[in-house]
Amino acid sequence: MLPAELDRSGADDNRPILQGAIERIERGELEGVIVWNFARFTRSLASSVAFLELIERAGGQLYSTSEQIDPTTPAGRMTRNFLFSIAQAEREQKAEGFDKAKADAVKRGIWTAPVVPFGYRKNAERRLEPDPVEGPVRAEVIRRRGAGHSWRLLAKYIREETGRSFLPAAVRQMVRSRTSLGEASQGKHVNPNAHEPLVDRATWEAAQVAQPKPARGIHGEALLGGLVRCAGCSRRVSSTFRNGRRYYSCRRYHAAGDCPEPASISAPLIEPYVTEALFAHARQLAYTSSERTSAIENAQEKLEEAEAELALYQETVRLSEVGAAHFEAGMRSRVADVEEARRVLTARRLASPRVLPGTLSDLWPKLSVVERRQVLRGAFSVIWIRRGRKAVAERVRLIADGFEPADLSVQGRPAGPPLTIAWPDGDLKGEVRITGR
Repeated sequence: MLPAELDRSGADDNRPILQGAIERIERGELEGVIVWNFARFTRSLASSVAFLELIERAGGQLYSTSEQIDPTTPAGRMTRNFLFSIAQAEREQKAEGFDKAKADAVKRGIWTAPVVPFGYRKNAERRLEPDPVEGPVRAEVIRRRGAGHSWRLLAKYIREETGRSFLPAAVRQMVRSRTSLGEASQGKHVNPNAHEPLVDRATWEAAQVAQPKPARGIHGEALLGGLVRCAGCSRRVSSTFRNGRRYYSCRRYHAAGDCPEPASISAPLIEPYVTEALFAHARQLAYTSSERTSAIENAQEKLEEAEAELALYQETVRLSEVGAAHFEAGMRSRVADVEEARRVLTARRLASPRVLPGTLSDLWPKLSVVERRQVLRGAFSVIWIRRGRKAVAERVRLIADGFEPADLSVQGRPAGPPLTIAWPDGDLKGEVRITGR
């Protein structure tokens, strides 16, 4: 008696016990396979015929104890294949019924997963509702992540408030889950208003923005980290220490190609220059802050439109009607649109300046390095440096936010070959200069 294959679909060809039995028949160890009925063999006509051919080619036979047919006659083989087809039809009907049940449950907002998510509880109608203790904690976790808190600190906060322990990876999954927005889903079935949300969409999106990683080593954060790029290859430079001094230096060797003119400049030279330019640019920065807010709102709308288009495609387009290749192409295109819209929204949020009371020069000493860097990101998109020993004003160029070249390498996208930036006598597009320099 072969052991039962539990939790396996009858349409699954990768069934080790059945395949092992066929291999034993091919080795001459068994004379055949006996099943209670043909539906216990497989529930796929194609798989049944393919497995049966392997068995009979090896000289074995397939027997059913409840369906007495003669497989040596055409009528017997036709009956057997007909029973294979009935088994497949039964599986498809049950799968369709199960899918409809899931769709109906999601539509009514019923939580079908076995585990209730942190921050919620099930009510008498089997719908989620905010837990009075955990709900505010989960909402605060999302808000804190949007403010830049690390996953480790968020896990610690949850443990202190509720006594429950979460690994940082679990906290990350919790923050990224759309359940906090009131959404429930089962595969292709999505209900964006299944239950009460814990946070609004803007708060949730802010938590999805990639936060800067904590500084490694003993030297702390680099003020211009992530902003400075080498004009020789257009790649972001690294922050290094030599002889007790920080340098922003091109690594020279890159996976996509080596830099022909690697640039390097010391922090004591470039950081005061950039800070002076920021203060000079502060009035324009404040003027354009409302424009950046509008840009975030527009990017948010684009993301919601792309997500709605993807959901509509999943709901209305049938694989059986358009074919696998066409359906896959349509899905890939719409998923790519969602990812691009999310990338644009992330960039807009990173470029959004903080709303600061008072003058920037007065508040600057009170800000942390991370906060200063956030303000700098709101003012500048790129800080170019080029190789040489000339004065800092001749080696550094600052580009205002929104004027960066479109083909710059970004995290998560394959980098192209080195791109040398032209250094004209006049200003670059969007360049910010200090008056008198």
